[in-house]
Amino acid sequence: MGRQTGARMQTAMQGKIVDIKSMLSSASGRLFAACWALAIVIVVCFGLFGLFDRDIAGAIAVGTLFAAPLIDLAIVASYWSGTVSHSLARTTWLALSVALLASTLSLLQSGYSDADLILAYGAAIFSFPLGLIAGPLTAQMSMHSGPTLTSLLWVLSIGAGSVQWFVLIPMFVRARARANLSVHRQPN
Repeated sequence: MGRQTGARMQTAMQGKIVDIKSMLSSASGRLFAACWALAIVIVVCFGLFGLFDRDIAGAIAVGTLFAAPLIDLAIVASYWSGTVSHSLARTTWLALSVALLASTLSLLQSGYSDADLILAYGAAIFSFPLGLIAGPLTAQMSMHSGPTLTSLLWVLSIGAGSVQWFVLIPMFVRARARANLSVHRQPN
């Protein structure tokens, strides 16, 4: 029984390697990989800088602001580069969003009164283009609001972004694909 489980795991890993190879064979897959890797490098570098500067929360907050547009672009590219990249983009987007919240709350507890503005604008970037509407509104509402209201505003902004990126855009992409398919099926 142990050999069967090991064989299944090996087959699954080989399938993932094939998925990654096929993802990197397309231009959208390479764009996804470049954006995703650069976003991770940015957050790690800012985190290391914060570690040495003894302000890791601030460094992570600023790093996520720089990484957010790259992750947004990676999500867009992932719709054309396959399910492996899309799962990875979604997970990274959510992890960076949570890192933004955690670092902002840490900054608020440390006495940085403007930390909630970092969160508001970070959430606007994560949920771009919908964030262009939500971001400034939450920034005005979150002025010196404290951790509870800041967390609530994060939930609203990131919730809007996740609906946009992971519900509305996939619906649009699928509808567009169906429309293209039906156009190609019609006889001339």
